[in-house]
Amino acid sequence: MTFGEKLQRLRKEAGLSQEELAGQLHVSRQAVSKWERNESYPETEKLIRMGTLFGVTLDELLQETRELGKNAGSTEVTEEREEELSMVNRQVEGESSMVNGQVEEKPPTVNRQENESSQTECRESGKICLTVSLASAEDFLTLQKKKTERTAVAAGVMLGSLAFSFLDADLGVILFLLCFIAGMVLVFSVRFMDDPYQRLWNVPLRLESETREKIRKEYEERKGRNTFWNLIGIILIAAGLLICPLLIPAEQEPFDTIVMGAGMILAGAGVYFCACMSGWRRAYQLLLFNENFHNRKGKRR
Repeated sequence: MTFGEKLQRLRKEAGLSQEELAGQLHVSRQAVSKWERNESYPETEKLIRMGTLFGVTLDELLQETRELGKNAGSTEVTEEREEELSMVNRQVEGESSMVNGQVEEKPPTVNRQENESSQTECRESGKICLTVSLASAEDFLTLQKKKTERTAVAAGVMLGSLAFSFLDADLGVILFLLCFIAGMVLVFSVRFMDDPYQRLWNVPLRLESETREKIRKEYEERKGRNTFWNLIGIILIAAGLLICPLLIPAEQEPFDTIVMGAGMILAGAGVYFCACMSGWRRAYQLLLFNENFHNRKGKRR
């Protein structure tokens, strides 16, 4: 039985889906899928967590010919597996060592071939940080884009729905309530989205040089477009909330509702653009300017 087969069996016996297991190990679902297909191999920290989670030893996880939960039968392993097992054992035993009479914890080794395993702990200047790989950085940005777009649509719909409130008919009130409820549903859907990268917002990060270079290049390419649409959003909000009320013709009541309703729709569109661009910029700044990001966060607290 291979490592992937054992992992799949243990996961199913524990009643966990790939996404649920990925959340407990702080990796992406694609990483778990690759492990189960034997296309990649987890690093030491993840193996230790698996052993604790499933109640098995590292020997049972790593030795291909050993059945789970059984000590009898064939115990022969290939030389390659023996080397891997001994290396893992040495890494586990070396998690802590005595330095000047004090215990110094060592970070688990980083498997450079495992791109999906983004959240590898490291230590820099006595602070715990997470090393983010290129694949995980891209997955994080894609997820944040989806969450930001949903949130922006929700905000725009809720503000734009005020256009119906200016109608005297009951239909206007019903449409306003329906749009507002739809916006609230979108907000809660974002709240309950599965996010394996939530921890990235709370701890210092370290990007590999290749990852930082690519993410920085994407940021610079989209920075101008981001600024443009952000300005468009501000203009639409100003036009909807400030200019449209000034355009209401005097003593022409039928046009009042039309102008004010149009103003709310323009303001809603402006909120959508501003919220989208703000969320996009915030996600990139978290990765590229992590230290400044956490300093600003600490000052706000």
